[in-house]
Amino acid sequence: FTLVKSFKLVKDQIKNSKLIFVGEGPQKENLKNTCEKLGISDAVTFTGWLTNFNYYLRDSLIGYNVSKFEPFGCNGLEYALSGVIPLLGIKNGNAEILNNKRIICNPEDYKEIAKLMIELIKLEEEEKKSLVKALKEKSLNYTQEKQVVLFKKKYEELIDAI
Repeated sequence: FTLVKSFKLVKDQIKNSKLIFVGEGPQKENLKNTCEKLGISDAVTFTGWLTNFNYYLRDSLIGYNVSKFEPFGCNGLEYALSGVIPLLGIKNGNAEILNNKRIICNPEDYKEIAKLMIELIKLEEEEKKSLVKALKEKSLNYTQEKQVVLFKKKYEELIDAI
């Protein structure tokens, strides 16, 4: 629900903003109800499960991925390679690969997420293109060997925290 609360703040400032949820999940109806209560349901689309969501990526500026359960998912890299700016949680393995403070947020802080989204939306076109290009290049340099190093580092952090 953090993303929905964030989007409400974005929508308040940038009226033509749209939010698209791709996929299914047990919270879908609760998310729809929250959108209705916040008065943003007209700007939010729920696509359901898709085998190919390139149609949506093509017209998107930001892809949001702050999963707490998939720290090394490839969504962030896929967004960057598709020309979409990924917004990643601080514990996301992609955040370490892409390493750019403009796209890394605390996934629990809806105000911070909204602030970053608004900043990204308001970037000048050349600045957006430059950021997308830099993120694409970092994504292209990603290898499985680098992921193993990141996994090792994350596991060591978890062990040290115990």
